[in-house]
Amino acid sequence: MKKVTYIESRFYDNGKGEARFHKTKPETEANPKYDGYVDTIGAGQSFPSLEAWLDELEGVENLNILLDDLKAGNWIDITAYC
Repeated sequence: MKKVTYIESRFYDNGKGEARFHKTKPETEANPKYDGYVDTIGAGQSFPSLEAWLDELEGVENLNILLDDLKAGNWIDITAYC
C-alpha cells in the first residue's frame, strides 16, 4: 500500500495562493490571514499523485519545476493558477 502524503494550500485575502508538500500530516490551526486546506495524496485519497493535484490548477506551466519544488518541501506560489 502506498503511503499517504499531504499538500497544504493557503489562500490569502489579497488573492495570493501558496502550497507545500508534506510527508506527514501538517499541524494546522485557524488563521485569520488565510484560508488553509490540506489534501491527501496517494491511492484512494483526494488525489492519486502530486501530478494529479497540479493538473487541477489552471494554466500550469513548468510542471516539472513546480513538482521538484514541492518534493523539496518548498512553498510554491500558486497565485497565477487559482
